[in-house]
Amino acid sequence: MSDESFLQEDNQFDFVLIGNAENVLRNLPLSLNLSGFKVLGFAPKQSTLSSNKHLNAVIEIDGLSTFEFVSNLKRIETYLKGLSACVLWSSDEIMKVVAESDLDFDCKKNILPVRNSKFWGIFDSKAAQSEAFSSLGIKQPKTLIYENATRSIRKDWHTDSRVLIKGNSSGGGAFIQEFPMVDQVNLTKIDRNWFPISVQEFISGRDLMVEAYFRDGELALALASETLAETKKFGPSVARRYLEDCPMEAVNTLKILGHEMEVNGFVNVTFRIGRHGEELYLIEFDTRPNIWHGVFFELGIPLKEIWANRGEAISKPRIKATNLYDPLRLFNWSLEKGQISEAITAMKGNTSPRFGAPLATEFVFENSGLRGWIKILLAPIYPFRQKILNKLIGVKSRLPQTQREFIDRSKFKRILLRILN
Repeated sequence: MSDESFLQEDNQFDFVLIGNAENVLRNLPLSLNLSGFKVLGFAPKQSTLSSNKHLNAVIEIDGLSTFEFVSNLKRIETYLKGLSACVLWSSDEIMKVVAESDLDFDCKKNILPVRNSKFWGIFDSKAAQSEAFSSLGIKQPKTLIYENATRSIRKDWHTDSRVLIKGNSSGGGAFIQEFPMVDQVNLTKIDRNWFPISVQEFISGRDLMVEAYFRDGELALALASETLAETKKFGPSVARRYLEDCPMEAVNTLKILGHEMEVNGFVNVTFRIGRHGEELYLIEFDTRPNIWHGVFFELGIPLKEIWANRGEAISKPRIKATNLYDPLRLFNWSLEKGQISEAITAMKGNTSPRFGAPLATEFVFENSGLRGWIKILLAPIYPFRQKILNKLIGVKSRLPQTQREFIDRSKFKRILLRILN
């Protein structure tokens, strides 16, 4: 459905989902709808988001390329400027483009998840995130920023330092490399598209993921988990174990960030717990949802009540430690490893003895029939899928902007992604 007539009326939505790349938003409409929220979507015609039946209304915005899509938001600028709903974006890139666009400043401040414009640089920039953490006194691993390959890295680190090189972009682990010793790092061999890069001390220990929910600068809810399986090293998680409580040190850190940055929205957070469990370091604070943010529904958390009361006036139910998996990721991951029975479990949305219950997702509805079985028959191509995608992303990043936008608008790209995904 696409009907702009209600833009002239007093329609109160709780959330607005915006974007031309809906992967991180794909689970949210169902969870939000089942929890009683009223949700509006802005998305390109024929996109997965625009056809999602769990949205209360959809406005189709032309533009398969990010720049074109954001440019076309200008025609609804007045509506966006007066919006009272919480806006959730589909990618780090689109938030960066919005922040740098010619949209009215007050409009951008109202719809971006960070309302303090001093911190708008953190969108799609690991380097800017690290600098923001330092400015706020947030504990993070030793991190140095290198603008280009001309500066020597060895003088800044002990020779036996174990480090991570992070490109200045998001990408589900695609822009992270690990080096056991800093002497092995040669900046001249790092892809120039990665710069400015962050060189970060590797902390032995384990990751703690947190789905954080902020409303008007206040932390309303924080759900902590640990990874059971991931698509690849430093990649997105396939299955998680949700913990009973979020550590208080993590909660206090999130409260500081929410207040100082004036955060309004869902945030994807990664902490690192030191080997002995005594130190907690902030690694990432991505101010857009991930595919796990709908997990409140599976955990029985009344987010609608919590949201209305900003997390303070509600006695939240105690969470039991729970294993959960994302059906789409488990399906693809299982096929890549040749674990057909696990792939069938994910396709049908059944409980996995190893990974627990599934998240609420459209994937099960879409693939439980013939379409899912066809994907299983095509399983032999899955081990090469990510390699092909990474190669294509690398080639595209080197093209001029006009050519990149042409590719984003093409039907060929949509067909190719459907085959590879």
